[in-house]
Parts: sequence; C-alpha cells; structure tokens
Amino acid sequence: MKISIFQIGFLAIFLMVSKLDAQQVSFQESPKVDRAMENYINAMQNTTELSGYRILYFFTNDRREMEEVEKRFVEKFDFIPHDWVHDQPYYNLYAGSFLSKYKAMNLLSQLREDFPAAVLVNAKVTKENVYESRLKIQ
Repeated sequence: MKISIFQIGFLAIFLMVSKLDAQQVSFQESPKVDRAMENYINAMQNTTELSGYRILYFFTNDRREMEEVEKRFVEKFDFIPHDWVHDQPYYNLYAGSFLSKYKAMNLLSQLREDFPAAVLVNAKVTKENVYESRLKIQ
C-alpha cells in the first residue's frame, strides 16, 4: 500500500490541529466518593487475609509420604516459602502465596518440572506470607 505525500500532509495537519484543540480535564470528587475511599482503606488495613493464589504441589492421606515429599521439596526449593495443612483425611503441601495469578503461574511452571501434579489453587493468603514470597521468589 503506497501512501501519497497528500495523505502524509493531511495526517500531519490533522495531528497538529487536534493537539491545539486539546482541553484540560479536571475531576471533582463528591464527598460520598471520598468517604467510600476512606472506608475501603480502613477496611484493607484491618484485613489480615486476602484472596490470592497458592501452589498445591502434593496431597496424600499418608503423613510419612507427605513428610518425604516435603523433604524432597526443601532440598531443591529451600528458598520458596511452603507449609502443609491437614484437611482430614488429606495432607496438603502448599508453596508460595500470591495476589497475582501471573506470578503464581511462574512458580507453578518451575515446580511442575519436579512435581508434575502441582496445581494453582485459589486460597486465602496473609499479607505477611505474600510479602515473604515476594522477597524470596524472584
């Protein structure tokens, strides 16, 4: 597709004129919006758990097997925060705590090399655990 000099000139003039006509836009928030924002900030400061993501890399109903797998995990991924939860009758092994699904998926792809059954799960995560994961997992 060829572009003529006329088309380029017209486009340049159009861009200059549209730039000259740009106006300033200002927003004035109502007091209700200010109050709603203050309420939201206060609620978030008092909240200890948030909706986030964790990696469930193993589950079993045999505690010894869970401990062996956890030991194997620590040998290879000692820098990744992890823990286990006994949700009867199963022992669930979790790694990481994330607010972002993208970051959780990055860790999941690393873990799947050694734990192919690992899955991403929605979970309540604490701010402290999310912060720890951010520091330790790059």
